[in-house]
Amino acid sequence: MVVVPGNKNVAERRLLLNMWGTKVILLDKHICMNCGYYEKYASIDKNARKWLNEIAQKNNAKDDFNEFV
Repeated sequence: MVVVPGNKNVAERRLLLNMWGTKVILLDKHICMNCGYYEKYASIDKNARKWLNEIAQKNNAKDDFNEFV
C-alpha cells in the first residue's frame, strides 16, 4: 500500500467546501501496489471539522426529508 498525500495545487487531491476555494480538505490517495485499486480519504483536521459541522447544520435546517420518514 502506498499513500499519496493530498495537495492544494492538484484538483483531484482536494475537496473544495466553498466556491472561493478558501475552505479546502485534502484527499490522500491509498493505492494498492498489487492490483492498482485506490481509495481517497479526507484529511480532517480541526478546521475541516468546524467547516463540515457548519455545512451539516445548514443541511439539517433545509432538510425536510425526516418529515416523510
